[in-house]
Amino acid sequence: METTTTHPPRRRASAKSLVGALLALVVVAAVATAALAAVGKHDGSLGDADTKTACGLLTQGEIEAQFGGPVSEATPVYPYCQWLVGDDAFLAVQIFRQPIDEARDYHPVRFDTSGIGDDGGYMATTRAIFFGHNGLTYSILWQKVGDFSTVETDRLSALAQNVLARL
Repeated sequence: METTTTHPPRRRASAKSLVGALLALVVVAAVATAALAAVGKHDGSLGDADTKTACGLLTQGEIEAQFGGPVSEATPVYPYCQWLVGDDAFLAVQIFRQPIDEARDYHPVRFDTSGIGDDGGYMATTRAIFFGHNGLTYSILWQKVGDFSTVETDRLSALAQNVLARL
């Protein structure tokens, strides 16, 4: 004996419900697009203006001229801006809202340099160069993986002059 199953007749979706579903999809797409756009507006500066400003004080070409390359785009990483150099180094620029003479109290002097900024500048024990201009202090640090002793005075001094030319 044969059994037949009967199904209720299929209902076609009304135009009204199709329009509603399409509108819901459009809203979801708009929200997703806005969320993705917002992600691009946030960066590692945490909203700090000095961190963002530091990213405009050197160019990739200036850094590459001193340390080789390739050099990445500037990346704000509070409290400094960094550029990756090659596959094993980085350079960082930081702005301190204090005069250079106060910076010397917080960033110990390894030795003084000359001709850089308001007071000639200095190399700190961290191997970063510090220099002052108009009541602010700037530092530039070069770090290569595994190298904790090389002091790049000449190269960092040249980059400090590039920064000063922009101030």
